[in-house]
Amino acid sequence: LFRSKGEGRGPVARRFERARLLKSCPRFNSDEERARAEVLVDATLLDRGIAKELRALLLHGIGVHHAGILPRYKQLVESLALARLVKVVLSTETIAAGINLPAKRVVFPELRKFINKEARLLTSAEFHQMAGRAGRPQFDKEGIAIALAPEEVVQEIRKETTQAKKRGQSVDAGLIKKGAYARARATAKAKGDVTWDKDAHERLVRGEPAALGSRTRITAGQILAIGLPDLKQAPGSAGGQPVYMDPNIRTVIDHLLLPERDKRDAHRQVDLITDNLLAIGVIDEHGQQTAGDVVRELVGVDGLFVYHVLRERDLEYARARELCELLVDHDVVQRVLNRDEREKRRAWILARLRELRRENSLVSFEDVEAEYEREFPPVLSEMETIHREFAGKLPHPELHGGKVQKRIWAAMEEDSLGFMDFVERHQLDREEGSLFGYLSRVQKVARMISEASKMAVFEDVANRVRDCLALVDARVV
Repeated sequence: LFRSKGEGRGPVARRFERARLLKSCPRFNSDEERARAEVLVDATLLDRGIAKELRALLLHGIGVHHAGILPRYKQLVESLALARLVKVVLSTETIAAGINLPAKRVVFPELRKFINKEARLLTSAEFHQMAGRAGRPQFDKEGIAIALAPEEVVQEIRKETTQAKKRGQSVDAGLIKKGAYARARATAKAKGDVTWDKDAHERLVRGEPAALGSRTRITAGQILAIGLPDLKQAPGSAGGQPVYMDPNIRTVIDHLLLPERDKRDAHRQVDLITDNLLAIGVIDEHGQQTAGDVVRELVGVDGLFVYHVLRERDLEYARARELCELLVDHDVVQRVLNRDEREKRRAWILARLRELRRENSLVSFEDVEAEYEREFPPVLSEMETIHREFAGKLPHPELHGGKVQKRIWAAMEEDSLGFMDFVERHQLDREEGSLFGYLSRVQKVARMISEASKMAVFEDVANRVRDCLALVDARVV
């Protein structure tokens, strides 16, 4: 049973809510299957956090598989499902990509997904990827994928049908259904949401596979690794030599299997990154690298910013830890920790908005939001302050934006909290997997910087995080 990542309000809570509803059904496994499952479950689950609730579901034959649960629990669900000891799995779409977990049937409660809180319908490729899990080799002759109608539409159709029968009127099911879907579309449009109907489902079923497309993304590390042409030399003045005689980022882009428009965009990206490399002093006027070897060795993080920090500051442990947490692009847990602060902010804005509208009805939420930012400017961490200084030196700072300071590993160390202690203090039992994933990324970033810079302080950060995670999942070691 698939539910899209990021759907609506509290996606993790919604998945467990649906699992609890399923648990009200008769048990899905026999006594013998329950006994076999119990051995595996008790050998894997911890004695704290979400384990108690998850155990009850698993022994009922229901599995939950998403980023909010620990990797060891996801592996347990996969093992139980393959052994046919779990009969229903509630999952995000990621289980359909790369995990060998076929099912007799696949159910879509919704045909929409949310990307950065923006709703859209599934693409045909996404639908077929998930629907393709239906049908188990050696067990089934066919696979069945079931798409449910929007819940609000079903409820409205039932309500109108019941009311018509009570009034003694003839029931025109087709007319009632048509009206319910029309109102659902209008409501969704007004809310910036989307809905679906039979026609939308049929379009997904008939849809063509998505075309293959390159996801090539030009980075500073790539440019330094491949090399630039002489910046003082006019373009095209190399005498038409074969590519292997003049390999550089420009010739590589020219020979990629990309549409011309995408090639032009890639060349523009090279121009912007080159300007920044020049501004920080990593390359000279000819495009030759003169400093910043660390930049080319850092993959998936902002290497140019890391080089700037290492050059401008002496880093002891706390600073190194703060840098790693700033660089990690995973703020799910931090947003949960900041929820009280967000609620206080929103309450202040709404109270102030009501006050100002007594005198001027045209005052907007955005106006008061701007006033709040002036009254209570955010307090920047040291690394955020350094990043702001760094951005001020760049001709194209927009290439290095989007960084948000997190203080999760720092808080755990400062308060001497283990993994499950932190989960319980901040009520993160539904986000244990997200916390584990975040700390794994902190460890990876610290290890990467350590290997690139040869600085022991980052190795220390990586080892401390690893030791914490190893108590939760020994496979980390």
